[in-house]
Amino acid sequence: MITGRNPFAAPSALIVFSNILRTEPPPIRDFRGEVTPQLEHIVSKAMEKNRELRYHSAREIAVDLQRPTPVPSANHGWRVAATLLTASAAVIVAILLVWTRARGPSGRAIDSIAVLPFQSLTPKPEGDYLADGMTEALIANLAQIRALKVISRTSVMQYKKTQKSLPQIGRELGAAAVIEGSILQAGDRVRVTAQLIDARTDRHLWAQSYDRDLRDVLRLQDEIARIVADQVRVQLLPPEKLRLTRSPQIDPRAHELYVRARYDWNSRVPEAMLRSVDLLNEAIRIEPTWPIAYAALADSYNLLANNGVIAHDDGFPKGKNAARKALELDPDLGQAHSAMAFDLWQYDWDRTAADAEFRRAIELQPSYVAAHHFYALFLVAFGRDAEGYAEIRKALELDPLAPRINTNYGDILRVTGHEPEGVAQLQKWVAADPSQARTSLILAYVHLNKPSEAMKIANDAAAAKQRSAKVLQALALALVRHKEALPLIHHVEHEFMETAYGRRIIPAACLVAGDQESAWNAFRRATEETGPTMFMLREPLYEPLRRDPRYPPLVKTLLQPR
Repeated sequence: MITGRNPFAAPSALIVFSNILRTEPPPIRDFRGEVTPQLEHIVSKAMEKNRELRYHSAREIAVDLQRPTPVPSANHGWRVAATLLTASAAVIVAILLVWTRARGPSGRAIDSIAVLPFQSLTPKPEGDYLADGMTEALIANLAQIRALKVISRTSVMQYKKTQKSLPQIGRELGAAAVIEGSILQAGDRVRVTAQLIDARTDRHLWAQSYDRDLRDVLRLQDEIARIVADQVRVQLLPPEKLRLTRSPQIDPRAHELYVRARYDWNSRVPEAMLRSVDLLNEAIRIEPTWPIAYAALADSYNLLANNGVIAHDDGFPKGKNAARKALELDPDLGQAHSAMAFDLWQYDWDRTAADAEFRRAIELQPSYVAAHHFYALFLVAFGRDAEGYAEIRKALELDPLAPRINTNYGDILRVTGHEPEGVAQLQKWVAADPSQARTSLILAYVHLNKPSEAMKIANDAAAAKQRSAKVLQALALALVRHKEALPLIHHVEHEFMETAYGRRIIPAACLVAGDQESAWNAFRRATEETGPTMFMLREPLYEPLRRDPRYPPLVKTLLQPR
């Protein structure tokens, strides 16, 4: 506005951004020779690349603007300079406020943010692990800030290499701002570039490049999270400030193992999830006092046991031990409290202790979506439906495009008396989460006595070579042919009863086929294995079993810690 020119003008936004980061703007005297040295100094300092040398507040620049201006010998030059200085004062203060404090169009502080997938500039496969690790770590760090809603990993990863505009991404995710960045590793050095953008206006708010030793990457993640919080004017509570300043130096070998393990764990492929356990154990061998690695190990064991990839009696105790170790090393690690809550609920059946751990996890890490997600299923299992609705909706707010959270929302609607709405929700997500959605949909269709729809679900699973196809076909056949389906049901019971879908489907198939005793035995076996889950305690199809006189003593046992 002083010169009428853009100091970083370029033919594309990408080059403009590069110029902002790397090139010095031309002196304003090149365009307006009458400006004073004082004004030139103020403008240069306002655009200084080094944030330590820039103005840090409007007050600082106001002080410089109020300093006496040397009077040039020519009256005309003095009048021009004085006019420019006076007119520029408000302009520069406004620019500085925008540069240092991100505000929305209405003047409100930004209260929601999405960390988009970082781009790997490293020309080898390991670069993807590091880039995804940086994305996940920044999400986890920002998720600790109570005043900030942080979109979770599952939703943001769907925008990897997207061509969508930032305003469109912001609208789809419900985020007012986004963070973009890139990462380049060269030996034991890493270069990270990050930028903060108002998704509502597509306006750049902040950008910075960092060159660090790979050992300091965790501290760098903390630093970026603190800077972002400052830029969006979020007030950090004292415990939040502390948690964002105490990350340790980490051996680069351990860090690489960790990010590879999380990459595998996030794939949800059984073989990759098993590999994540080995990678994390090796990372812990190198860095035995790193709490986040133990928390990640607990997540891996818990999910493997819950999905039936490994036995409950093997996975859950190991998961609990890892979570306990993580909490010994860092009592304020929200992820570890969430993992502990899951173990206490699913394996120890200690709902009082599990409830306390879920609440502590959410208190420490308010945007940690897994805690809200699993807490919702926990609450609905024990009839606390209103609280469960609130938690699943919070999970969806944080991770709106996560298939499993969306299908579990359909499950919650079904088991709480809203079956038509639940079915509609499951139908929307069956393509994205076929295993879970088809299992829930076929139970709904059988409960609603819709044999053609149930059979179509089973046939679709078979056509897709889904592992659960035989079990789904057994249930659909039971609805059509009743007792004629029993040989197939008993066959799949022998083969699939240890799987998560087998435990849900086989008792229902026996019941629909008219074999109440087999249904009861399968139900008892499933609940004794899984514990008091929502799927076993609230499934509408199991209503005849809940009228069995053996049901109250079984449930009483399930509700006692073991």
